[in-house]
Amino acid sequence: MQHKNLGTGKTITKEAAGYLMCGVLSMAISWAAMLAVNAVFFGGTAYPTPVQNSVLGLANWTAGMLSAFFLTRRFVFRSDGNIVHELAKHAGSRIVTLLMEQALRQLFGAAGFDLYLTTLAVTGVSTAANYVLAKLFVFRKKSHETDLNKNAQDC
Repeated sequence: MQHKNLGTGKTITKEAAGYLMCGVLSMAISWAAMLAVNAVFFGGTAYPTPVQNSVLGLANWTAGMLSAFFLTRRFVFRSDGNIVHELAKHAGSRIVTLLMEQALRQLFGAAGFDLYLTTLAVTGVSTAANYVLAKLFVFRKKSHETDLNKNAQDC
């Protein structure tokens, strides 16, 4: 596992750093989709109704799920597995975090937070959950593949 010193005395794996970079790009794509839907269908409101909030969350999630899959598959996990199988697992894991996101959106909305602060908070929590699920469930290499790759790197 390669580590990069961040200048703070702490290290981060190359994989996690790549995931965060892809996450920023995916977040930009998902936010752009959400804001476009908000502008087109809801007049660009900063305080959506619960139904509007759910629609905006779904637009955000769909754009984020698809962009994250292709970005992380290619640039982070460098997978060459069956794309249909991986996309199905990725979508399934993202449905779990979607349910979490929807609950958090309603909670933050009921607490009086605006759309932007709500989306920022939900994005942070879901990014961490999505990384764990992608690493452990979606793009998990079989143990013998990992051992072979490690042995090849040792040569």
